[in-house]
Amino acid sequence: MPKLAEDTTVDLQFKKLSLTKRKERMFRPSASYLAKTAAPSQHISTPQSCKKLIILDLNGTLLFRPRAKSRGRRQVLLRPYIPVLRSFIFHDVVKPWLDVMIWSSAQPQNVKYMANKCFETGLDMGSSDFKAIWARDTLGLPQRDYNRKVGTVVKDLEKPWAAFQHSTETTVLVDDSLSKARLQPYNHICVPEYTNELIVQDRAVWKGRSDKSERCDSTLLAVIGILDEMKSQSNVASWIRAGGLWAGRGPASEERRSLSSSESDTKKSEVSVLVGQPSSPGNATDVQASSSWFEHQPCFSYWVERGTSIAASLDIQLDPGEYWRV
Repeated sequence: MPKLAEDTTVDLQFKKLSLTKRKERMFRPSASYLAKTAAPSQHISTPQSCKKLIILDLNGTLLFRPRAKSRGRRQVLLRPYIPVLRSFIFHDVVKPWLDVMIWSSAQPQNVKYMANKCFETGLDMGSSDFKAIWARDTLGLPQRDYNRKVGTVVKDLEKPWAAFQHSTETTVLVDDSLSKARLQPYNHICVPEYTNELIVQDRAVWKGRSDKSERCDSTLLAVIGILDEMKSQSNVASWIRAGGLWAGRGPASEERRSLSSSESDTKKSEVSVLVGQPSSPGNATDVQASSSWFEHQPCFSYWVERGTSIAASLDIQLDPGEYWRV
């Protein structure tokens, strides 16, 4: 099991900033970041020459933890197709072009437990399988916020970029929270939060009580499809900013701008970056919309079908997993 990270140089620099500067840094992408995402991405024929880094969130993204009914460790219910994602990211064909990291805002002991449930890290996977496994103690939170739920948690990708040989061009964060990616919004694949409601739907599908056209939540299959496309992009942030996540199947640009301009003032004061939606240079913090790529069925279905096809080509069984069926 990899060691959880200690404070890095980036943490120390962040702590030296004034409160005002911290807030500005926490809520806005920097001008230099936006500049790096403005140039168009190019297609590359050798993915291993531009190795990518996927940073995986845990709770809400790969699993759901219901509230404990009594004292003790909370149950972990895995999102469907965790076995497929696990087999894909650690496949011998994929590893030459993909590094994997876990970054959760949960406390270290809970991160270890959840990571073990998802990836069996305590069984047969050594530290070489992950670049790192990071927890709440890497987020630079003041002590008063460490043990309570706060809305200012941000995953600043400058930290893993400082620690590893990756950058704006090569990194993608898979997380159900838009707000956690607000510093680097175009390095984010936002996924729908895995909730108790979705678990109920998945159980109904499995037990045959739902409409036959329904299937288990297929978000992780879609993520595989997106990763397969990203492996051939020279700059994943530019690709996402240009609308790559829509796969040419999303709303037209004018319609998206209309959605953006129609948002209320209250909504504009919240986290405003819709990941995957194109925007004009310097406009990242003003982008508003009421939908995202996974809410647009033709777009979502395209990535699911692509992920399913890729898994089949690698002889990965399309197994939704056992844990969530209980």
